Amino acid sequence: MGSTASYCWIQNSGFTPDLLKKKLEPVKEQAENVEDDLMTGLSAVLPPDLLQQLQAMYEAERQEAASLRSPSLAYRRDTPWLPYFEMRLCDGSIADSRAAKKLSRQFGAPVLVMALFDSDILFLSYADAAGSTVCDYAKPNFEEMEEYDTDLYSTEFPEILLRLFANTDAAAVRDIWDGEEAFANDRLEKLCQLLGLPLLGEGCPMPEGFEIL
Repeated sequence: MGSTASYCWIQNSGFTPDLLKKKLEPVKEQAENVEDDLMTGLSAVLPPDLLQQLQAMYEAERQEAASLRSPSLAYRRDTPWLPYFEMRLCDGSIADSRAAKKLSRQFGAPVLVMALFDSDILFLSYADAAGSTVCDYAKPNFEEMEEYDTDLYSTEFPEILLRLFANTDAAAVRDIWDGEEAFANDRLEKLCQLLGLPLLGEGCPMPEGFEIL
């Protein structure tokens, strides 16, 4: 980790795999249509040999990442939070409460997001579309945060974590968030380990005991 990326979790309100697969279907179809449209557009401007090489490259990437398609959801019946991955949303992007709210509406459950910007800033966002609750926090490794919407992100401690993880040691959560970590990804890893949030994304090992939907 350490590159710009986002990690999402959907609160498990007793979902079954079949129900989650139904909720994933429209997003999977949309992702496939975008890829098809891209290849169709490229076919109009690229010579056949170069287009063939590009198609072969895409196919090789698909085979290499066969266990993690976009979008994907890691399911385990007894876990409170289900990790979610979508290439457009997670890979090289900074997701916020606006993206989380769309996911919350899609799945009918609260959504938590953490994001990294080049190991310099940890972002944390939350949305519960049903309860109209949204919040965005940022923990930079430096004082200036001119590149980001300071009206959107609060630099205060995210109290939402203490409400969502009421059985976790609150002092330990605060220590990690407020601690002087050299890298934002170290802060994210420690938070996820403490809160029991498995990571799903490029470069992350598959969560043990989970089924990829």
